[in-house]
Amino acid sequence: MIALSVSFARSIGLGLVALLLAAAPVSGQDVWRVAGTFNGWNTADPAWTLTADPADANRFILDKAFPVGVHRFKFVKNGDWAQGHFGAGPGPDTLEQPGVDIPLQIRADAEYRLTLKPAQRVWSISVTKIDAPVLVVRTLGQARVNREFVIDAGQSVRVDTGAPPVVTVSSPTDPLRTIHLAKGIGARVIPQRKGPLTLEVKLADQSGESVQRINLDVKPAFALRYAHVSDRSATRHFFEPQADGTEIALVSVPPNTLLEALEITRDGARVLYGTDLDAPAGVHALIVEKGELLKGESPASALHPGDWRRFALTPPFPTDRVFLVGDFNNWAGAGQPGAIEMLSRADGSFSAIVNLPQGTHRYQFQLDGGVQIPDPSDTSPRILEDGRRVSVISVGPQPKDHGQARPNHINELAVRHNPASPIDLRPIHAGMGLVDLSIVALPGDAERAFVTIRTTDDGAERLLRAPMSKGPDLAGFDRYTARVMTGSPQASYTFTLEDGSASFTTPTFSATLDPHPPVPAWAMGAVWYQIFPERFRNGNPLNDPHGPGVFNKPWTDDWATVSPAEEQRWREVYNTPAPQPFPPRKGGPLFHVVWDRRYGGDLQGIEEKFAYLRDLGVTALYMNPVFEAESMHKYDATDYRHIDDNLSWPAEGGRVSEQWSFPDEPNDPASWTWTPGDRYLVERFLPQAKKHGIRVVLDGVFNHTGLPFWAFADIQKNGDKSIFKDWYFVKFDASGRLQSWESWFNTGSLPKFRQTAEGDLVAPVKQHIFDITRRWMDPNGDGDPSDGIDGWRLDVALDIGPPFWKDWRALVKSINPEAVIIAEIWDDATPHLKGRAFDTQMHYPFAKAVTDWLGVRPGMTSAELAQRLAAAFGDDAPQTALIHQNLFGSHDTDRFVSMLQNPGRAYDEGNRPQDHDYPYKDTKPSRDTYQRSLLGVALQATYTGAPMVYYGDEVGMWGADDPTDRKPFPWPDLGRMANPDENADFDLHKEYTRWLTLRRDPRAGPVLNYGSTRHLESGDPDVFAFERALNATRVIVVLNRKAAPWSAAGLIPKGTTQPSVPANSASYWVIEEGSAPTR
Repeated sequence: MIALSVSFARSIGLGLVALLLAAAPVSGQDVWRVAGTFNGWNTADPAWTLTADPADANRFILDKAFPVGVHRFKFVKNGDWAQGHFGAGPGPDTLEQPGVDIPLQIRADAEYRLTLKPAQRVWSISVTKIDAPVLVVRTLGQARVNREFVIDAGQSVRVDTGAPPVVTVSSPTDPLRTIHLAKGIGARVIPQRKGPLTLEVKLADQSGESVQRINLDVKPAFALRYAHVSDRSATRHFFEPQADGTEIALVSVPPNTLLEALEITRDGARVLYGTDLDAPAGVHALIVEKGELLKGESPASALHPGDWRRFALTPPFPTDRVFLVGDFNNWAGAGQPGAIEMLSRADGSFSAIVNLPQGTHRYQFQLDGGVQIPDPSDTSPRILEDGRRVSVISVGPQPKDHGQARPNHINELAVRHNPASPIDLRPIHAGMGLVDLSIVALPGDAERAFVTIRTTDDGAERLLRAPMSKGPDLAGFDRYTARVMTGSPQASYTFTLEDGSASFTTPTFSATLDPHPPVPAWAMGAVWYQIFPERFRNGNPLNDPHGPGVFNKPWTDDWATVSPAEEQRWREVYNTPAPQPFPPRKGGPLFHVVWDRRYGGDLQGIEEKFAYLRDLGVTALYMNPVFEAESMHKYDATDYRHIDDNLSWPAEGGRVSEQWSFPDEPNDPASWTWTPGDRYLVERFLPQAKKHGIRVVLDGVFNHTGLPFWAFADIQKNGDKSIFKDWYFVKFDASGRLQSWESWFNTGSLPKFRQTAEGDLVAPVKQHIFDITRRWMDPNGDGDPSDGIDGWRLDVALDIGPPFWKDWRALVKSINPEAVIIAEIWDDATPHLKGRAFDTQMHYPFAKAVTDWLGVRPGMTSAELAQRLAAAFGDDAPQTALIHQNLFGSHDTDRFVSMLQNPGRAYDEGNRPQDHDYPYKDTKPSRDTYQRSLLGVALQATYTGAPMVYYGDEVGMWGADDPTDRKPFPWPDLGRMANPDENADFDLHKEYTRWLTLRRDPRAGPVLNYGSTRHLESGDPDVFAFERALNATRVIVVLNRKAAPWSAAGLIPKGTTQPSVPANSASYWVIEEGSAPTR
C-alpha cells in the first residue's frame, strides 16, 4: 500500500538503534501495530501487535523474529491509517506523522525487541537472543602502505550485555600493525607493504564467536608537499583515492604567485620535484592513475587546471555509502549514470574531489536509504520551491566582479554558457533533439534573449529561433532558459542578448545530445487510460466465469442491491440457510456478497472500444492483471505464462471451462504452449491497439502469487519434498507437511516469493520471472519486440529489493529499449528512478497535491499547490518528469469525484465504509463537484507529465474505495442502469475529450507533451497559473476555483482577447512568437 520515499536506513547490529518520533496524541487505550513489507502492510495484524509494558504505560514492546532481508514499515495506531501512523522524518533521529517508510535491514536470524515510546517520541530495536554473534565488517579508509585504515565491527549482530566484545584483526601472511579502537568495536590497521592483503577478523562475546576473512589490495601511498612565495610552510598532503580509481591531491595557487617548491613521493621515494613553477591562479589537481602520476615533460605539466573542489562529510549515523549529488551531475545518486561516490576515510568521514563547471551549484549528500541532506558545514542552506534544503557552491566570477549594468550595453565578459555543464545544457531526448539550454548575464543587463539553433537534415540547413525566459540564478546573475526541439541529436547554436540599441551574439556552440537516463519517446506526454478488465465491457459472454464460486451479476443491476438470487447463492456457498440473517458487518450485506460477483468484462470488450478510447485522446493503456488467476482482480496469479481464459478466450473457442488446467510443464520454458487466449492477446488485441495508436502495458505482480500458483500448489501437495520449496517463505511440520507461509498483507491467500537478505528474488524465481518477461515482450522470440507489450506497471514494486529490479530492468531494456517501466510507489520515487530501477511511477504525489487544492484540504492556497507540485517532481530529470503517470484515482482509491465530495481526509484514507465508522458520503456528487473536478482534468491534461484516467471517470463514475471503485462501466448501448445515478454523463465526457485531445492539437500538443513548465504568480489563493513553453510557442493555463470570474490580463500578452476566466473553470492561451495569442 505505502511505498518507500526518502528515509534513513538502519541495519541491526550491536546495541540500540533509535529514531525520534513527532507523535500524534496518545491515549492509554491505543493499540499500536507494525505494518510493513514483512506482513503486506496489514494494519490489523495480531502477529505484529505491540503490547503495553505493565511498568510503563507509555512503552510498547514487540518481541519478534524478524525475517532476514531489507524491510520497510510504519507504526500504525488502532489498526487504521486514518487513526494515525508514524514514519521516518527528515532527519536521522526523527519520525513524524505521516512520515515516510522506515527502512530496516535485518542481517541475521535472531530474536529482536522493537520498543515504541510515543510520548517520548522514540523507538528502538535490539537483539534479545541469537545463537552466536554475526560479524558485520565495514572498512573505513583505503588500504595504503604505512597509512591507517579502520576495520569497524560496530554493526555486528549480537546481544548487548553491556560487556564489549573482543575483536582481533590479524593476517596469516603479511606484516601489519593493529591498534584497538578507543571508541567503538574494531581496530586500526597499518599495512607494511603493497600487494594483496588477507585479514582475519574475529569477534567473540559470551554467546560465541564469529570469524570473517577480508581480501584487500594494498596500494602505494602518494604524498604531496608544496610551498609558494606567500606561504613557505610546506605541509604534506596524501593523495585521496576516488571512486573512479584515480587518486587526487589539490594545489591552491593564489594570483600572481610562484610555486616555490613542489614535491611528490610514492611510499616516501620522490617521483617529482620542481621549483619556481609559474602556474595560473586557481585550484589545480595532481592525478595518479593506475599507480602512475599523470604528467608531461616538466613538473608544471603535472598540474591539471580547472575548478577543483573537495567535498567531505562525516555522516550523522553509520552508513556504508555516501554520494555527492547536485546540479553538476543531474542529481545522479547510487546506481545511476553520472553518480559521484565519496570514499570513506579512516576518521569515519567520506570525501570526493570534483572538477566543477563554472557557475553556482546546488548540492546534497546522499546516504544509505536514499536520504539526502545538505552539507553540515553550510550554516545557511537554501530552501527550494519543492521544500528541499540544499547547499550552494559558487565557482568562477560572480556578478560583483563585473560591476553594474549600463543602459544600451551588454557586458560580454559576464555572459556565460558551458555546454559541458548540466545546468547550461540538459539533454532530454536525443532523437527528438529535445534539450534545455540556458545562459547567464549580468543582472539587469539585457531586456531579452534568444537562442538560434542550426541543424542539418539531408544536407539542408534548418534554423530555429526561440525566445528565452528570464529567471534568477543562484549566484545573482540573470539566467535565460529555453526548451527547444530540433529533431536532431546534433546542433550548433548561438545566443543573442539585446538591451535597447545594444545587441550581442555569442560565438557558436556545438553539442551532441546524450541524455541520461533515456526514456521512451512515446511515453512523454502520453494520455493513459487504466482499465480494470472484469468491469469495463463484456465482449464475449462465452468466456464469462461460471461455477459455484461466482455469481454472474447482470451488467446494469443496481450495485448496492443484493438480489434474491445473489443472496441465495451466497447462502448455499457459505452454508447460511434462510431464515438465518446475514452475519452483521459494517456496510451491510453488500460486503458479504460483492467479492464473488462477476460481470464478464474481457479483452474482447476492450477491443470493441479502442475507437472510443482513441477519440477520448488516449494513446496508452494500462490494464490491471490479465494473467491466469481465480479472483476478479487477478492479483493472485495462478500462472504468469498464460492470459486468463475468462478475460481472453475467443468466441470461436466455445464456452470456456469452469476450471483452469495447466496445458504444459510450468518450469520448462521449452514446453510452454500458446492457448487460444494467449494467441488472442498477441495476434489480435495488441495489433488492434497499435492500429488505433494505443500502446499496451501489463501489470506485473512479481512479489506474490495466489495459492493455486503451480509452484505453491506443488508445495501444498509434496511438502518439504517439493522441488519448489525454496520459492516461498514456507515452514514445514515434523512430518514434512506444509505448516505455514508468509503472505502479502498477511491474508494467507497471497504467498510471497522468497528473497535473499539483500532483497533479490531467489535464483529459480528470478529466472522464471525473466522467462515470462521475455515471453510477453517478444512473443515469437525473433529479437523484434514489435509483436509484444510496450512495458510494465509493477505492483508493490518496493516490496522487492533493488538487486532484482536492477537486473530485471537491464533485461527489459535489452529486449526493447522503448519499453516503459512504471512502479506503484505512493510517495517520492526519485531514489529509484534515473535509470536505477524504474522509468517512472504512478504519480500519487501529483494526485495528493491537486485533490487537496480542489477541496479535499479546505483552505489550501495556489502558492501551496505550486510548492507541492514542485516537490512532487523534485529533482527528477526533465525526461522523467515528462513521463510521470499523473493520476487522481485508481483501483486502489475512491473515485476522483468522490474524493472531492468527502473533504477533510488524507489521500486514500477513511474511504472504505465497510472497514470503519467514519462518515463517508457514498452517493452521486453534486453538479458543482463535477464542475470542480474538471479543474483537475484541465490541470492534468496541460501540466508536465502524462495524464491518466481511471476507466469511467470521464462519464462520472463515483464511489468509495475497493470494491465500490470497481463498478461496471455504464455503456448506454446496454440500456439504462437500474440506479439512474449510475448512468453515464456524456456532457462530462465531452469536457474530458476537449482537454485530453489538446495533447494532439498541432499547435498546443507538442508544447504540452514536451515543453518546460514555469509557475506564474496569480496573486490569488484560488487561482493557479502556469506556462508551458517549447521553441517559439507558449501555452498559458489558468485555473480559477473562485465562484466569480477572474481576469488573467496580468499573465497574458497585452491586447489578448477574452482575458477573463469563468468561475470554477480553466482557460488556456496559445502564444506563438510573432502571432496574436489564441484561446
